[in-house]
Amino acid sequence: MDGRKVSKRSIVIVDTEDGEHLPAAYRESLPHCTFKGFARPEEKGTPTHPHGRMCGWLAAASTFPHETEVSFIRIFDSASKPVWHDRWYFPLLRDMPPMQSFHAAGNDDANDADPDVDYPQSERATRLHVIGSHNRAGVPSVWSGDRAGAVECSTWAEDIWLHDGLRWEIGSGTSFACPKIAGLCAAVMNVPVISHSWGAWDGDQGDQEVNSAYWTTWAVEYLKAIRADETAGVSAEWQAFVRQNATRPIGTHADRHAKWGWGSMEDEWQRRLHSAMKGFIPSAKRARPAAAWMDYRRIAA
Repeated sequence: MDGRKVSKRSIVIVDTEDGEHLPAAYRESLPHCTFKGFARPEEKGTPTHPHGRMCGWLAAASTFPHETEVSFIRIFDSASKPVWHDRWYFPLLRDMPPMQSFHAAGNDDANDADPDVDYPQSERATRLHVIGSHNRAGVPSVWSGDRAGAVECSTWAEDIWLHDGLRWEIGSGTSFACPKIAGLCAAVMNVPVISHSWGAWDGDQGDQEVNSAYWTTWAVEYLKAIRADETAGVSAEWQAFVRQNATRPIGTHADRHAKWGWGSMEDEWQRRLHSAMKGFIPSAKRARPAAAWMDYRRIAA
């Protein structure tokens, strides 16, 4: 299988949600989607943070009107502590079609001279996709992680609208940039995608702090689980699409920039958002005044 021949779009969200906390309004706002979820028995159905639902919405909004299956894999317990270390979900991934894998660049960039993005993307940039953040004006977020040759592209994820099925709110983070571009890839390429919004940073993240040796060990198993070797051609085609369609925030860089990669894919994401129903966009009363370069209403339907 080449990672392309799927009857419907497929999105996997690895985050806080297990499919047991989706309000009716959430399902109704994504009528083209069906949902399922996975978690360890001790976490299944217990209270969870809405972060995973927000990420799922950003990814799924990209694929309307195409029939889409959204699978949530929960790797956080009810106290928002990560539980991915035992790799319990890798067997689930092996039973799924080969996937394009998307990762957040992380939010801990202290200075641009210090590379933040650690394994696995800096070593395997052709098979895994790292996504950074910029603000509404297209300027890369100062906290968005960087590393030469690691970040693929960026998108608006600083002070953006987020939806958890119950309310709209403003939030920031590369964890929201990641599912937007994963969903865009699913829409454009019609390939299964997986979004790891918890990132690929190298430390300073509390319980998420890990070392390169751990990441490298994890990566070998993970790449086998998602059958990355079967999707190399699709990865190259997707990256060619990014290079051709990204908006460069500063100048026209032929090579990847350490912080924003090949540029911003926000315009491409918004075009697909505007092909959806009006319910995907916050009401005009909730919108901020003075729309600038990037706003959910900037591109005509």
